[in-house]
Amino acid sequence: MEEKQKNIFIYLLVLFFSIFVGTSLFLSFNKKKISNNPTNNQSQKKDDFDYQNEERTVGYFKLETDNKSYSLNDQIKVFLIADSQNKNISGFDLILNFNKENFAFVKVNPLSSDFDIYPSLEDDRLILTGVKSLKTEENPIVFNNMKLLEIVFKPKKSGSFDLILEDQYMRNKTKMVDEKTNILEPKLFNLNLKID
Repeated sequence: MEEKQKNIFIYLLVLFFSIFVGTSLFLSFNKKKISNNPTNNQSQKKDDFDYQNEERTVGYFKLETDNKSYSLNDQIKVFLIADSQNKNISGFDLILNFNKENFAFVKVNPLSSDFDIYPSLEDDRLILTGVKSLKTEENPIVFNNMKLLEIVFKPKKSGSFDLILEDQYMRNKTKMVDEKTNILEPKLFNLNLKID
């Protein structure tokens, strides 16, 4: 009887060890596969307005400026343009990677009184949250190629640099939220700036 229990214990121990090793190998393989994925935002070659994620289907966020070329003494005003494809929007989150070595964030100016804007900085990212103002709670807000924000940067060095709207960073995700709290994932368009 003791011999049977000893054999069962050994079999269970081998089984659990095999499951542990198999799971570890599976997770390790998937992590490498994700890190080598060419859709990583930093590794892509970007055009002036190139959305990164083909799975994003409802509307868009894009960045625009009045000029494409600036000097080191200029303050760069970047406009966030949004379209929600006729959906009534009650809030949005946005992740903008600007690389602190190339630019200093100065301020963000709301261009619509319909939203209260809450900016925060995390690493090289400006994370913006827009929440529908209480005073406009009853009015529908549809983004139709609408200028939502003016974001001001100061260049730190010369060269050609990208401002990148990112799909996700840590716990944050770029999205729009409609009046029924449905999450909408807009296409994302980046901006290339030349600093002389």
